[in-house]
Order: sequence, then C-alpha cells, then structure tokens
Amino acid sequence: MTKKPHISIVSPVYNGEGIVQELVNRIVEHTEKVTSDFEILLIEDRSPDNSWKEICLAASLDNRVKGVRLSRNFGQHNAISAAMEMAQGDYLILMDCDLQHDPVYIPELYRIIKQGFDIVYTRTITREHHPLKNVMSKAYYRFLKVISNFDMDPNIGNYTILSRKAIDGYNKYNDYNKAYLWALRWAGYDYAVLDIEHKNRYSGKSSYSFTKLIRHAVNVATTNSNKLLFITFYLGLVTSLLAFLGILFIVYKYFRIGALEGWSSLMVVIMFFSGLILTAIGICSIYISNIFDQTKNRPRYLISETVNVE
Repeated sequence: MTKKPHISIVSPVYNGEGIVQELVNRIVEHTEKVTSDFEILLIEDRSPDNSWKEICLAASLDNRVKGVRLSRNFGQHNAISAAMEMAQGDYLILMDCDLQHDPVYIPELYRIIKQGFDIVYTRTITREHHPLKNVMSKAYYRFLKVISNFDMDPNIGNYTILSRKAIDGYNKYNDYNKAYLWALRWAGYDYAVLDIEHKNRYSGKSSYSFTKLIRHAVNVATTNSNKLLFITFYLGLVTSLLAFLGILFIVYKYFRIGALEGWSSLMVVIMFFSGLILTAIGICSIYISNIFDQTKNRPRYLISETVNVE
C-alpha cells in the first residue's frame, strides 16, 4: 500500500505555460526544508496554451508532481474543489500558479499550523498590481460586503494551509457554486493569519476582469446569503412610502391650486418604479437560477486525464 504524503501542495493552472516549471522548482526547494514527503497536485483547467504539456513534463521528471486535466474550463473554484478532493496529504497548501504567492512562505505556514490551528490564511501587505486593479479589488470586496454577509479582510487571499480536518470539512460543503474563502469562513475552524509580500506575476497575465469579479461576487452573495432579497424588500418599502407621500402632496396641490401639468415628471416616476420592479425580478431570477443549478445535481468538474495519479 502506497504511503500517503504528509503535505499536499495544490495549484489550479490556467495560462501557466511559462510558469509551471519554475512553480514546481520553487515548491520543491522550499517544501523540502520541511519534509521530503509531499505531493504537488496541479489542476489544469483546460488552459488554451500548452500548460498541460508542461505539467506532463514536470511529472516525468519528478513523480511527486501529479497532474489532473479537467474535461473543460470549469473555473478556478471548481478546479480548487477537484484538488481538495484528490489531495492525500495530512496538510494542504493552496496557492495560485502565477507565483504571486511565493512558495518561500511554505515553511512558515507549516510552522504556524503545527501550533494547533486548522487554517492559516495569508494577508498581503502590499499588492503588486496596477493601481487601477487595486481599486477594483477594494470595490469588489466592498460590493460583496454590501450584498452579502461576507466580511473578510480584502488583503486575505487563497494562499492558505489547511489541516486534514479542515480539508474534510471543506469537501462536505456541497454547494454547486462553491467559493473557497467563503466555505472556509463558514466552517468556523480555528485560524491564524500570516502577513506576506505579494510578488509580481512570473509570466503571462491574469484572466480575471472586473466584470468577472462582479459576476463572481453576485454568485457568492446569492448562493450563500439571502441579504439581497431583504435589501430588495426594504427598498420596496421605502419607495412605496415615498410614492404615498408623493400622492399626498399631489392631492394637496390639487386642492390648493388645481390640476398640475407634469407629464415629464410622471414618466420619470413610472420609469423609476418600473426599474425597481425589474431589478427585484432580476434578483429573484438569480436566486432561482442558483436553485436550478443546485437541484440539477451535476458534478462541479469532470476529469479528462491524469498523470502520476493512482
């Protein structure tokens, strides 16, 4: 029987053709400072470049490197789910493949979690992004906080180490639209935070746009919180009250000075309330869509091929 690895280092790979070899080299260099008993699990999310070829090459040079190729692009969080379910280690370290999460922190992450924590998050001191992207990131987290109950430091990222208890707990979280940090926060395990430096991307560019971030925020909020429904309800109450006050004002003016002209203002009011109605219907439709996705019970990912995986 093959012995299970002590630590699993996992990373979803997308547009990583020029990164994979350097990523593996750095992970090996710094993980061996802790133990030689580890696996590197790379989940290729159907990248349009030659990422899979590079993963296979790395796996041929070191059998501790394991590759999994998904059947199509399922998205980062579903790729994370695949890695979490396949990892065999007593501890799991998750990092992005772009080397902005520097493997140099692996020994320190391991040292902290051995103190008795189940999760150690990393918090970036400064982000090596374009200033506009930093603004977009802060706007994203503020938007997420407003429309949901998600309240986490925006400088905390996916670079984390988990105990086996936290790994198994995460895998029991069976939402179809599962977000990594949200699921860990919901689980409520004891955690610590390590401050790190955020490095420049080693190669290529990020596939996340501001539109994708907002879409992800809406998915997270509507999957994990009913706050948007209550916001819509309270907004409806407020606008109904304003409309009632407007009616009283119109009646008052009618008896004081007679009929009033105001087709323009009437059309503005109609358009305003029509917009509110359509927004409310749209929010309800998003929730219904999430229910539809969940009840179909489809797998979050499918595997096309693997290398060095038993």
